[in-house]
Amino acid sequence: GMAEFVLMSVLLLHRGMPELVNAQHEKNWARLFSPSAADLSVGIMGYGALGQHCAKALKPLGYKINSWSNTPKADEAGVQHFYGLKELDAFLASSNILVGLLPSTEETRHLLNEDRLSKLPAKSSVINAGRGSLIAMDDLIKLLDSKHLKAAILDVFEKEPIPEDHPAWEHSQIMITPHVAAVTRPKTAAKYILHNIKNYKNNRPLENVLDMKRGY
Repeated sequence: GMAEFVLMSVLLLHRGMPELVNAQHEKNWARLFSPSAADLSVGIMGYGALGQHCAKALKPLGYKINSWSNTPKADEAGVQHFYGLKELDAFLASSNILVGLLPSTEETRHLLNEDRLSKLPAKSSVINAGRGSLIAMDDLIKLLDSKHLKAAILDVFEKEPIPEDHPAWEHSQIMITPHVAAVTRPKTAAKYILHNIKNYKNNRPLENVLDMKRGY
C-alpha cells in the first residue's frame, strides 16, 4: 500500500498535478510540460522495508533514486545510498522529489526544518507519508510561499486530524490526504504473521522486529 501511495504521489508531483488542479479552478488552460523521469531524482528518506518497496515500484519508470538511512545499506543497482547526518545535506541536495518515510523518534522530530529543506534544489517537492513529526510545518510553508519548494503531498501530521484553521487546508501548493497512505489489511497481515511464526519455529531470524531502544 505504501509503495502504491508513494508511486502515485511521485507521479502527481512529477507531472505538475497540483498546478494543473489550481489552473482548472481558475479556468486557466495551463499547458505545463514536465521533464522526463530520467531527469528527476527521487530521494527516499528512510530505507527499511517500506522504502525498499517504494524504490522497487519507482525503478521501472526510470527515476534516479537516492536513499538516506541512519545506517549504511548494501550496494544496490539503481539506488545511490546516503547515511548519517554527515551525508544528509548531500542527499537532500540531490533529491528533486523528497519522500519522508522515517519513524517518529527524538532524533527525527523536525529533522526537516527550514535549514535542511532549503538544501533541496529549487522547485523541488516533498511527500511525507511516514510520521508527521519529521517536518517543521511552519518552515515547510515558508519555503512553499517563497517558491523555493514547488509543492507538497502530506499524509501525516503531528496532530491528527488537523484543525479547521490549519494553513495546510487551503494552501494552493499542498495536497492533503488523511493518513491513508498504508493500512493494515487483515488478509495480508495474517499471512505475514504466519510467515514469521514459521521463521520462529524453524529457528530462522524474525523479520522487521521492533527495536524498543531505537523506537522502530
